[in-house]
Amino acid sequence: VQYIIDGIVNELTADPNKTFIYMEIAYFKRWWEHRDKTWHNKVRHLIKTQQLEFVGGGYSMNDEATVHYMATVDQFSAGMVWLTENFAGQAEPTVAWQIDTYGHSAAQAALSAQSGLKGMFFSRLHYREYEKRKEDKELEFMWHSTAGNDSIFNSVLYQGYSSPAGFCFEAPCTDPAIVADPESPEYNLPERIDSFLEILRDQAAHFRSGNIMLTMGGNFAFQNARQYFSNLDLLMKYINQNSTLSPPFSLPSTI
Repeated sequence: VQYIIDGIVNELTADPNKTFIYMEIAYFKRWWEHRDKTWHNKVRHLIKTQQLEFVGGGYSMNDEATVHYMATVDQFSAGMVWLTENFAGQAEPTVAWQIDTYGHSAAQAALSAQSGLKGMFFSRLHYREYEKRKEDKELEFMWHSTAGNDSIFNSVLYQGYSSPAGFCFEAPCTDPAIVADPESPEYNLPERIDSFLEILRDQAAHFRSGNIMLTMGGNFAFQNARQYFSNLDLLMKYINQNSTLSPPFSLPSTI
């Protein structure tokens, strides 16, 4: 994890257009405690410029199936208190990020709404419900929780929380890097751009909104942040130049 956060902080510091989200405070807190004030000031600057955003805010991404609601409250309180103590209220999350829990509960939706979060993003749901929502363009919806008189906006991640198939840009993935030099024998820019545009159009066809969120990353991704962002830079540069689609770096709070 230390290599991921080190690389992300450096890449975002070097380019004000880049953004990144972080969820579990337990890991970030451990990294923070082993870094000096120079690193701390970099992080505070990235939060101030809205390049680095904490989502969820809990000490971890809690289970929703067999957990007591007080345990959920306690672990979120621990994470939120740490954020407040270290960032003076500037890093307060605005959305819940329950992307890797196996099932979802009405209590989690109610607690998220009651804590002031504006939306919830999640990934795992029954495949039949997913296909039905995808067909009906209902992957985004308002959850009116039966656990309380609370409602919260929800969005189901389209392809899970990882990068689209074929666009993972570091080990252990074996997806080809984007080569934009036409003099290179490995030049592959046109077909890579076409493949990515196809993915964007497919996803957009199953949402009612004109904005979609395409996640890039995955478990332990961005250990080589420079390599990952370099490929993303090429994708976005040439898509923005040659397509009516315009993917920017963005954050869940801005979707």
